[in-house]
Amino acid sequence: MIGALWVFAAALSFTAMMTLVKFLSGDYAVMVQSAYRQLASLLLFTPLLATRPRRTLASSRIPQLLVTIALSTFGLVLSFHSYETLAFSEANALSFTKMLWLVPLAMLFLNERVGAIQIAATLAGFGGVVVMLWPISFDHLVLGHASALGAALTAALVIASMKSLMRDHSPLTFMAWSAVAGLMMSLPPAMLFWRWPSTGDLLLLLVMGGLGVATQGLYVKGLSHGDAAAVSMVDYSRLILAGLVGWFVFDERPSLSTALGAAITVLATMITGWNDFRKTRARAAAADAG
Repeated sequence: MIGALWVFAAALSFTAMMTLVKFLSGDYAVMVQSAYRQLASLLLFTPLLATRPRRTLASSRIPQLLVTIALSTFGLVLSFHSYETLAFSEANALSFTKMLWLVPLAMLFLNERVGAIQIAATLAGFGGVVVMLWPISFDHLVLGHASALGAALTAALVIASMKSLMRDHSPLTFMAWSAVAGLMMSLPPAMLFWRWPSTGDLLLLLVMGGLGVATQGLYVKGLSHGDAAAVSMVDYSRLILAGLVGWFVFDERPSLSTALGAAITVLATMITGWNDFRKTRARAAAADAG
């Protein structure tokens, strides 16, 4: 229950962050918003970096860290763009396809054996994406939905890399590196679209960035309090939250195809995640018995 509450708090924080992203998108390019999000992260981590820089940033795999952060930064821009161009609930639903991307990635790069249930659930999940996209013009697909799917793919790559990094790195180390390197990677493209904000907008941009850091921290805290698969299911509350925000804040009404496709995709990701959790528990039980 404690873990579930932390994850629900992360869902609230994420929804609030993306609400600000969509609200500010008319005045600030997504690359500029991404830079301010990273700036807020760096400001929050400055006291820790100032007092314990070597201990916080200590790493034996800096190249992998930098590649992972580059993917995360690129994915953040794509994610912001998807929320700017799509309906709030639709962009949110497509973000859950990151769990579906992990299945083919595991097969291609980790040589993992994938069972029939995972394959069927993955195909069904991407079938749900097709339902959400149908019918749609090619231009809209390129600008909106492709950004959401690309953000989900980069998120899956980041998750796969972090599984390796977390063997000898703490989440705090990764977040600190992300704050420093992420800002350095975000600034050059942001300068092409730079606009100095008003005092009120600056506050909103920094709050948006702070919510991004809070989302990461709250989610990790939630996973530390219980079984990952069971606790992470609470993250699907974002669907309800996104629907409410889209309806009451942005006056959006999801179409029948969007609602049906989202339901199929989310159910598939839940099946995939739960099946992976069962396999992990089975391997752990076998290791204990041995």
